[in-house]
Amino acid sequence: SATGDLLCVLAAIFYATYDLRLFAWGKKVSPRNLITSKIGTQAILSVLLLLGLGSQESLSYISQTTPETWSTILPVVFWS
Repeated sequence: SATGDLLCVLAAIFYATYDLRLFAWGKKVSPRNLITSKIGTQAILSVLLLLGLGSQESLSYISQTTPETWSTILPVVFWS
């Protein structure tokens, strides 16, 4: 569909901008500091987005998870 195509193009533009900015900052900042700040910023933005848009769905999902589900989810989270 046209909407899906447009969203793919928009995502590619955002990724290209992200990649270029990361390349530029990679010349100015040490790798460890860059990685640490990148991961921290992405984590904060993800949590804020989750709280703003999907908190009810997330709480519902978490309340229904079993130990078996967590044993699958947590290794994947820590691996990524």
